[in-house]
Amino acid sequence: GMISCSNYVKKLISMNIMQVAIIFFFLTFGQKKLLEIIRAILTHPKVILVDEPAAGLNNREIENAVKLLEMAAQEMGIGIILIEHSMDMIMNVCQQITVLNFGEVIACGTPAQVSSNEDVITAYLGRERNVES
Repeated sequence: GMISCSNYVKKLISMNIMQVAIIFFFLTFGQKKLLEIIRAILTHPKVILVDEPAAGLNNREIENAVKLLEMAAQEMGIGIILIEHSMDMIMNVCQQITVLNFGEVIACGTPAQVSSNEDVITAYLGRERNVES
């Protein structure tokens, strides 16, 4: 299951800086990325920009990152701007998606609209467009 964020954070807050540094040294890469998201959420922003949170994470860590982002959005009302290459994460987390291809917007809409968009399919799945002659 997911780490109990509030208990984990309370423990960190009660420690001195050397204790925190030692614990941080022994965290895995995925745990450090989750801690970065938690740290951003704890500042109670209106919006957070999350750049490729799934990069380098295993499936369980990705699930935990998704749960954190969903909690931030749904329970705390934090807007999330997510830059991500993991289509599974995008489709599960986002209500509105803007797809870029080489810096150009090629689609905007809901996950269902974007996933059925011919330009998105062509750009990201490498399929040729159905062009009528």
